[in-house]
Amino acid sequence: QASEVERQLSLQVHTLREDFREKNSSSSQHIVRLESLQAEIKMLTDRKRELEHRLSAMMEENDLLQGTVEELQDRVLILERQSHDKDLQLHQSQLELQEVRLSYRQLQGKVEELSEERSLQNFNTTSTSLLSEIEQSMEAEELEQEREQEQIRRTSEDSRALRELMEGERGKLRQSLEELQRLHSQVMLLSVEMTTLKEERDRLRGAAEDKETSEQLLQAIRDRDEAIAKKNAVEVELAKCKIDMMSLNSQLLDAIQQKVNLSRR
Repeated sequence: QASEVERQLSLQVHTLREDFREKNSSSSQHIVRLESLQAEIKMLTDRKRELEHRLSAMMEENDLLQGTVEELQDRVLILERQSHDKDLQLHQSQLELQEVRLSYRQLQGKVEELSEERSLQNFNTTSTSLLSEIEQSMEAEELEQEREQEQIRRTSEDSRALRELMEGERGKLRQSLEELQRLHSQVMLLSVEMTTLKEERDRLRGAAEDKETSEQLLQAIRDRDEAIAKKNAVEVELAKCKIDMMSLNSQLLDAIQQKVNLSRR
């Protein structure tokens, strides 16, 4: 009977040793997996930090481009107003020149009539002097018109150059928006990857708790839980800021396009 009891006790000890060995092996595997998850989370955190830095730089560049586009738009509008004013002045000068030419022809006709009727030398000298003054006045008017036309031409060229520059800046702004959208997609992909890792970690945590893992392992899991929760909160705020920024950029482009269309009309 004592031998039977000893045999049963030996079997129980062997069974307990096997159970203990399996639990230790499972705990070791869990620890290795958790360390692997920790390394992956660190890698994703570094990638996310790098993307956030690039996003910040892109946002600053985007703000500068927006300011440049608005400044160019204002300069184009000013030049177009100046060009319009010069056109009005030129048109008015042309009307005045036509009136002067008409008056000149009328006076010339009267002088010719009077010259035919009268042969007085003194009168002829006076009329010739009057015609000379009128001719000089007309030449001065024509020179002034040519000067104004040249100024209008230069203003138009400046306006055209500014429009081309503004279109180039708007192209850069579109590229900046596309880059922001690409970075936003990468951040969202990282969020999905981190969510998957979190689910895997939760599964391992449940298995570790079921097998009464050591307090050190549980504390490490809690620390990772807190870190991931903070990262998720930051990701949500970052995604909201990016969406708001892209919406504002889209509205700005629409407003600029409307201004350009109105100014061209």
